[in-house]
Amino acid sequence: MPSIKATGLPTFEKRCAELLASIPWTGSGDRLVWKWMLEAATAHAQYRHSRDEARAFLLEHVTPERCGRGLEGNDLENCLARVWGGQTGSSGIAYASASRWPKAEPSETERIVAQSDFSVTVLRRQSDNRAPDFEFAPYDLLERLYYPKALVCIGSDFYTDITQPLEKWKDKDLFKREFIVPSPMTKRSGKTQKGKDRPRCRDAAANERRWLVIEFDFKKTDDAGKPTIWAPTIERWERQGVSVHDASTRLVRHLVDEHQIPLAMVVHSGGKSLHSWFNVRGLPDAADSPLHKFMSEAARLGCDTKLFQPEQWARFPGGYRPAKQRRQEVIYFNPDACPNQEIHYAEG
Repeated sequence: MPSIKATGLPTFEKRCAELLASIPWTGSGDRLVWKWMLEAATAHAQYRHSRDEARAFLLEHVTPERCGRGLEGNDLENCLARVWGGQTGSSGIAYASASRWPKAEPSETERIVAQSDFSVTVLRRQSDNRAPDFEFAPYDLLERLYYPKALVCIGSDFYTDITQPLEKWKDKDLFKREFIVPSPMTKRSGKTQKGKDRPRCRDAAANERRWLVIEFDFKKTDDAGKPTIWAPTIERWERQGVSVHDASTRLVRHLVDEHQIPLAMVVHSGGKSLHSWFNVRGLPDAADSPLHKFMSEAARLGCDTKLFQPEQWARFPGGYRPAKQRRQEVIYFNPDACPNQEIHYAEG
């Protein structure tokens, strides 16, 4: 699977130098300072720098000394919202745009799967080629996925959630953990909708996505034993010798090829599905953004859109699923697709 590299673009440092050389002076008409702020924020998103990094850049340079005035009123947050999407509560993730995702289209899913012969076996082979000497011990993985002060929320079961800086997890028995919130939390606990303090809630969830986990949880029957819309599709795959896992890897490969968002890791859920971790750091998810289009297509192909919620549990990589008595194995890992060179604002 290809990884993403910016092509045809100057380096980020050169782009920042160009921006600083062109910063306008207030009073020059046509809201030039505001337009420059939008250009600077857009450049940060284009180069996959985060909303917080764009905020720090604008705070440093929109000053009376540089452009004749400082930031006024809601200028800063309005500017960031234009690029990264609107806010609900304390998070910068565009929940409103994520409230209605396209319905699954099994015929389109079958069409994509039929076009490929990709499989879990091939995916494992690619992982071995990318990281032949890397041992998938849980904390070793976490160090690749997060920065040291990142507030990582992990659970030993669905109802037990603890948030603490990554480095505090080092000496814990992570092999027994079952769940993790993919993107770092903003604080150790927050208020639920019922006003209770809890580590895993939207009030404490990520301001920006770091990871987006895609899961195709195809089943013949639902929890009540009734046939799902996927039953005929799965039966056709079975006649063709295509497993649900192989179908899922073909859909994931399609998403990578079509949208050029790097895939860093695939985790076996310990059940019937795979959790695919995409590096979306710095990508706004406002309507019509590339990330929003990626998420919309994933929804049409049948992914579980609950994982689009930033506080939602994902399966802990290398952990254990007691109900199935099975390890949540990492079957693919690409260290080159992990974020790096970041500015961090998380509490310690």
